[in-house]
Amino acid sequence: MAKTNSLGEGKSLKVISESPQFTNLIGKILGANAREGDIFCLEGELGSGKTCLIGGIAEGLDVEDGIFSPSFIIVAPHRGKIPLFHIDLYRLEEEDIQELGLEEYIYGNGVCAIEWAEKARKVIPSSHLWIRIEYHDKGRLINFLPRGERYIELLRELREFACHRN
Repeated sequence: MAKTNSLGEGKSLKVISESPQFTNLIGKILGANAREGDIFCLEGELGSGKTCLIGGIAEGLDVEDGIFSPSFIIVAPHRGKIPLFHIDLYRLEEEDIQELGLEEYIYGNGVCAIEWAEKARKVIPSSHLWIRIEYHDKGRLINFLPRGERYIELLRELREFACHRN
């Protein structure tokens, strides 16, 4: 079950996910509606569901290989109808990130899903979808913050799905 508060076009959308399966389904909707160049920035505590949501994005992009937290790899590329670049910045310090060359992926021909994105604010374009996942007494509170027209449009799709689930 999802509970939402719709704050109007272009504003944030908050969804309560009561299960990992629902979190994955939300990701699947994002992935199915994703376009080349989309950037999903995920923020949340360890174990909050960031990788679970990215697994859903991968399913929506028809990625066949499994998604796991690539903490020792930093960037895990996956093939799908659009390439998915799963970036995990957990083990990095903010000052080290600018030297990694992430621009190749961020401005490339795929979809970027960045875990621990708060560490990379200096390299993330102003247009993106910020996704904050927090622990909640009923599961997870997922807050979607669109930045730019593309993500306002994408949030409309997600809002329509979430509102029909109530």
